Amino acid sequence: MTDCKVRLRWNDNADNEDWYEVWYVPAATGFPRLISKLEPAAGGQVWIELPVPNWGGCMLRVEAVNFWGRQPSEYVAVVVAEGDCPQTLATHLQVEALDMTVPAGYDSVYCYVSFEGTRHVRLPADQKELIRVTGGEGNIGSWAAGNKKLVAPIPGDESLDVEGECWGWLGGELSEFGTFSGKYPRSTWDGARRALPGTGFEIGVAIKPLAGALDTSGLTTTFSYDDPSMRVPYEVSEGTPRSALPMDPLLRLITWKWDGDPNKISGFQILLNGVPYNAGGGWSLVGPTSRSAVVRLPTLCGGRISWQVRAVAGEAQSNLSALTPDNDYDLPQCPNYAMVTFDSIEFSYEFDDQFDGDCDFYAAWLLAVNGQTKQFYGNCDADVATGCLLRGGRVTDCGPHSFASWGEGMDPYPDTIVVPIPLGQILIETKVAIWDRGSGDMLAADWQPWEFSSLEEAQQEVGCGRPWCGRPGARYGTLCYTVYIFPQAEGLNCGFRHLDAFPGN
Repeated sequence: MTDCKVRLRWNDNADNEDWYEVWYVPAATGFPRLISKLEPAAGGQVWIELPVPNWGGCMLRVEAVNFWGRQPSEYVAVVVAEGDCPQTLATHLQVEALDMTVPAGYDSVYCYVSFEGTRHVRLPADQKELIRVTGGEGNIGSWAAGNKKLVAPIPGDESLDVEGECWGWLGGELSEFGTFSGKYPRSTWDGARRALPGTGFEIGVAIKPLAGALDTSGLTTTFSYDDPSMRVPYEVSEGTPRSALPMDPLLRLITWKWDGDPNKISGFQILLNGVPYNAGGGWSLVGPTSRSAVVRLPTLCGGRISWQVRAVAGEAQSNLSALTPDNDYDLPQCPNYAMVTFDSIEFSYEFDDQFDGDCDFYAAWLLAVNGQTKQFYGNCDADVATGCLLRGGRVTDCGPHSFASWGEGMDPYPDTIVVPIPLGQILIETKVAIWDRGSGDMLAADWQPWEFSSLEEAQQEVGCGRPWCGRPGARYGTLCYTVYIFPQAEGLNCGFRHLDAFPGN
């Protein structure tokens, strides 16, 4: 036994075997279990390498089998000490932010982070909370308890990919100050500080298995073996769950059949693209009487999806279900998308009878891209201005105001709209309208078309994001927004903002 694996060697003296079987006898029970079935050898030295079946002592033997019968070898003993080969129970990693350097001039910041290309999450998680900056250092220790710790499923390739971007306030203006990315293999999951490098800044992170693991080195081994005598699930198929309510478009229903005795198994394990599927809530097995499970696709487009199911009984597991067109298929090619982030607006009114030059009114506004809209209306009475200043209610200064702050609490991304755009010629139309909720007077309006002859031209013209500021309305000051195109051109290392504003990102 080396590195938590048993290598079993023998001399092949048979010349008419149809196959070989490896049998495992745990000392605790004394009942033999078939753990592997092998093709016949060509003679001479033969070997097989297996994960250790469990802690403690056991015996192994090999049997040569053909139509007429079987011939067993002698037994060999293996002893596995618990300290020699710890079993890791963790299915998730804990990623903790420890410290952060910030470019000069910023007084408060926040970031968006993604693990393994999944949807971005905000740090701090509370939309009202920011990371305060003192002397170029982000005060991560001031966060609410738990906010600086995130959890990610252990990747199938045992290397955690992290990327994202950070935003902050500089001189009263909200702006993105950089992107970050890092790749952390299993050897770095030890809880020690690691650098997560960004463009002109750095975040210190510590990665380790989530509480429940018996060691801190990541996955070392899990005790299991294939039992060819166990019945295999079949007719595995993917469908769409039924629901009377709006549903996540990535959700799918996996169904299967199985002819075994549910009293003799622990449950069923679902695999996505050859890796055990974990729904994020920690479950790894579906109940032994279940014949379906709701799962979630990693994306709606691009790549291949393969669902398989196997029965599990303790350390024993059946062979995997077969791949068929019902559970193994290519996703459609991803469409092109445009994303528009409405950054800020600053009013500049003439002195007139109504507004008197002080930019004091109750705002309502509409943002639109290619007909997809986000609308916000104030719900504050004139005598209850407190708490409504940046929530679609009373505006008491000319700004600049960020749409993200204006719509905070009304929509996860009140300033961002993502729309599919057609192949070939591309037309992106943005529209903004702002009016006084009390009087109904239009305060500002803007309509702006962006036209490109092809995706390649759009990628070249927009790059990593094309900012635009203008003064189209009579009472306008300045409106600023940024247009993005996806997919971005190859070779660009842009980083991007919360694409989880739309499904299937």
